[in-house]
Amino acid sequence: MATIGLIRGNFLNLWEWQLFEMAKKHNIIPICTIDNKFSTAGIPHIRRTDNVRRFNKVPLLSTLLQGVLPVNDYMFGLKEKVKDCSILHTADPHYPFSYQAAALAKPCVFTVWENLSGNNERSLYRLFKRQSYKRGALFLPVTKKSRDALIAEGVPENKIRVFSPGIDTMRFAPSPKDKALCQKYEISSKSKCILFTARVCREKGIEYLLAALRGLMQKDKDIVLLIAGSGPLRSRVEDAKREGLNIVYLDFCPYEDMPKIYGLADIVCIPSIRTRQWEEQWGYAFVEAMACGKPVISTKTGSIEEVVEDGKTGILVEQKSAQELQKAITLLLTDKKAYRDMAYHARKRAMACFDAEKQMKKLESIYDSVLRGNNA
Repeated sequence: MATIGLIRGNFLNLWEWQLFEMAKKHNIIPICTIDNKFSTAGIPHIRRTDNVRRFNKVPLLSTLLQGVLPVNDYMFGLKEKVKDCSILHTADPHYPFSYQAAALAKPCVFTVWENLSGNNERSLYRLFKRQSYKRGALFLPVTKKSRDALIAEGVPENKIRVFSPGIDTMRFAPSPKDKALCQKYEISSKSKCILFTARVCREKGIEYLLAALRGLMQKDKDIVLLIAGSGPLRSRVEDAKREGLNIVYLDFCPYEDMPKIYGLADIVCIPSIRTRQWEEQWGYAFVEAMACGKPVISTKTGSIEEVVEDGKTGILVEQKSAQELQKAITLLLTDKKAYRDMAYHARKRAMACFDAEKQMKKLESIYDSVLRGNNA
């Protein structure tokens, strides 16, 4: 049994961990910084490193340095934490901690989410990427679009294997609406619930969903928008709620409670849009929703079409179109056969393509090939 160091800087999280906790052949050791951004409750045997904030007595200095050097993503003492690891599995190549991992005398595997070539080039990120590309043993883009971005940046194709993450499809599964939650959020038996579970920001398309909701409520007052998430546009949502739109802002939802949150929904809608430096990269929420038997409505942007099958597991519309969103939502709320078919195929696709146990078996096989020095 080999020991795999899962290096995640300050980004170690429960949704990604659900894949690695399925490991049976190898020992996965999660490694993050002392000020990790997300809850790690339930993740065992975490090794933590220092970062620049630990030593910085002047917080402003850290902020100023970050504008020039990405010091906050550097992991002090990483070499000592991974000395017993046979493979290092890190994240996108531009991160300082990924560069650190690649510089150590151990095989290094990268999970790559970025799907835009030429991105993350500011400051030293370009150097980190180039050195990671040169030294890395294997790159695992989560989609074909991410693979194409790697190839465009010069990574040899024989060092690339597309590998999708996975979720626990036993936890994320179809379930009836939780009565206690319905009572808590005043959701009636007549309510037709649309769930938006994402950061409340421009790139997730919340403004277009609110515009669609205005049109929908002119014809159907039972439609309710559930929002699980926060972000810079929360005030826009509060304004819409004061206008009289049926919006329920869910309290902070721990990740372990998310299956029940999906259970409240009839449809999950996250109408992401492109920006100059970002497109939707994969989308745990899409896969979780499908596993729970919920049709997904989103847009034809980024890598979404590789996850959600348009017309089969959900409906994909053109970005920035409230009218098309309204039409798609209306179809799924009124055409019972179309809804049932998409719900069935959504669950089926999640289990076939994104089940954590199945994906972990594939990943452990990949680790074995790296240990043998054969990445083919």
